[in-house]
Amino acid sequence: MKIQTKPLRLAASAVLAASCLPAMAAPLVDAEWLDRHRGDGQVVVIDIRKEEDYAQGHIPGAIRATYGEFGWRETVDDVIGMLPPLETINAKIGSLGIDPSKHVVVVPYGANSTDVGAAARVYWTFKVLGHDKVSLLDGGINAWTSQDEYVLQTRAVEPAAAAPYPGRVDEQLVIDTAELVAKVESGEVQPVDARTDEQWNGEKKHPKALSFGAIATAQRLPQADLVDPDTGRFVATDEVLKLARAHGWQADGSRPLVSYCNTGHWAATAWFALSEVAGIEDVVLYDGSMVAWTRDEANPLINEPSRAEQLLNKVVGE
Repeated sequence: MKIQTKPLRLAASAVLAASCLPAMAAPLVDAEWLDRHRGDGQVVVIDIRKEEDYAQGHIPGAIRATYGEFGWRETVDDVIGMLPPLETINAKIGSLGIDPSKHVVVVPYGANSTDVGAAARVYWTFKVLGHDKVSLLDGGINAWTSQDEYVLQTRAVEPAAAAPYPGRVDEQLVIDTAELVAKVESGEVQPVDARTDEQWNGEKKHPKALSFGAIATAQRLPQADLVDPDTGRFVATDEVLKLARAHGWQADGSRPLVSYCNTGHWAATAWFALSEVAGIEDVVLYDGSMVAWTRDEANPLINEPSRAEQLLNKVVGE
């Protein structure tokens, strides 16, 4: 790994022939692909790490849009972690100088599954807005720095001139609580729980969730199992399907899948693994997740402990 201290400028005039850049790169790209295409003029690299880490070194040309600060998620109707209103998120993306012709590559740390989930959530946001030219750097910045021949830049990169972004929500990729309640009760969908064992079993819950347990009829696909802890890379397609079978269900696409967690973050990891890695159609991310679901005590749950068990879990947790 080398640190490059001289500024690299985004060449606004660098427009290559269409044949130089694949019309649609894979959902996951590696460091070699990114190094080959990052100067093509039609690729925008978004680094979602913290400002101080970005300043210590980032992929040349990458612009910073930190996951927890930029506005990728918002509190909507008192539910945290939601997709921002369309006008808001379009303005945010437009401020990065991104238009629908650009191929976006999202770069996380690549440290663990939760970190990779941030990149998956940003990726999903672009897909929801109809922006199909988007990829995730598999393994994140760690995959880049593991190769000695790839340099890092320390000077911040200013985005291209802001422009209106014309995103429109693809309703096939989102679901709200009312629709999910109806489809769970009718058996039309298969909820997929990406959370920890303790949360699935009803022993623990997110601080903003009002009840313990899991969404009725849900099956498990723990997000931590979907990313190699040593490399920060997604597991292979066969492993995704194997993990589903190990938890007692078939990820065969026979029913639409609805990935959820607590706030739609871990759920993005499971959504990405099922939809983009395994290639299963009709996979939806429920961004409201358990925080939204448990706001109405009438919404059905499984693995919900008794009041006495909840008090015991609280005492043990303390």
